[in-house]
Amino acid sequence: MILPVTPPQIHAPLPVTPPTAGAPLEPPHVPRRTGRVWKPPSQWWKLKQPDLAGNESDSDDEAALLADSEFCEVEFAGAISGADPRSYRLAMKSPDLDCWTEACNTEIFNLEANGTWELMELPPGKKVVNSGWVFKVKRLADGSIECYRARLIAKGYSQRPGFDFTEVFAPTFRPASLRLIVALAAREGYKMCSVDISSAFTYEELEEEIYMRQPEGYHIGSPNMVFRLRKSLYGLKQAARQWNKKLQSVLEGIGYSRLRSDSSIYIYSKGDIKVIVPIFIDDITLVSKSNAAMTSAVTELSKHFKLRDLGSTTLLLGIQVKQDCSHRTISLSQEHYIKELLEHFNMVLGDDRTSHLTVPSSEFSHNLYCASAPAAGPQSWVPPLGLRCIHITS
Repeated sequence: MILPVTPPQIHAPLPVTPPTAGAPLEPPHVPRRTGRVWKPPSQWWKLKQPDLAGNESDSDDEAALLADSEFCEVEFAGAISGADPRSYRLAMKSPDLDCWTEACNTEIFNLEANGTWELMELPPGKKVVNSGWVFKVKRLADGSIECYRARLIAKGYSQRPGFDFTEVFAPTFRPASLRLIVALAAREGYKMCSVDISSAFTYEELEEEIYMRQPEGYHIGSPNMVFRLRKSLYGLKQAARQWNKKLQSVLEGIGYSRLRSDSSIYIYSKGDIKVIVPIFIDDITLVSKSNAAMTSAVTELSKHFKLRDLGSTTLLLGIQVKQDCSHRTISLSQEHYIKELLEHFNMVLGDDRTSHLTVPSSEFSHNLYCASAPAAGPQSWVPPLGLRCIHITS
């Protein structure tokens, strides 16, 4: 069956009204522009890309930071809470000025004695990495102050991949491996000792050509004078990897073997003598039943690194360690960290609450947020609190 085809309909064109003679023409439509004054985001300093070839100093950046009210509030809160200084300027204005000055002088002296850099003019066309200071009050297991530490770092965020660095991976042991070693030490009656290596990242030679701006407070010569880094430095992308390579070569040279299952754990085994060495970046722990074997290991390491023998381990990655070899027990605690956490979130005087397993979830949520929560609301403090609790339980 063939259906008839309907011819297309042709519509007549719409009539166009000619403009009236003498009538004014309507102006073209101009899109409306907002009258709001554009401002950078409040945390613009985190997004700012520095001029790598310029000569601006960190002091200029800090002066710009002070123009932001939010940064001033954070800075003031850190100053009154006794927190570690966040900049060189704050350290020089803190009540512990003498302690921080001595720490900075010690850091510069150690780096120069180690041959970390060479002072020279910046070659034409070369990029320069900014430098900075990191301040930390190092505490003992009981919370008392051990020392004031100032660390000179390179701001590695301005490094260019493929030019200033290639590989950056450095292994660390898994938490499960550490728990296994502690359990083994408790069962076998092994003793745990710690070693502190001074400026660990600065022992390995740099393979790349990197120039760094002189640190604030210690500038020498003209503004164009910079440091040509000869050895690795904290903050560089490849610093942890270079240190790991150096430590691996030293340990393997004195008879230690690295585990294939966890490349941050080394074992020395000769007859009945066994020494286990778990390494977390530059935190080195020796685990063995033989005191002579551990003393020998510390002596060999001291031939290659400047170190301190801390003796029996009392603090490991922020965890308090109590050993009782006679009863073959090892206790792990984070009491001081938990107390600092409660003080940080203003929960020291918080009301006790029952377990959520014995009450409905809605009532538990109400109890959790009622008396202890700061005025800013639970949403501002529960997420960071949860992350820290995960760290405690892991």
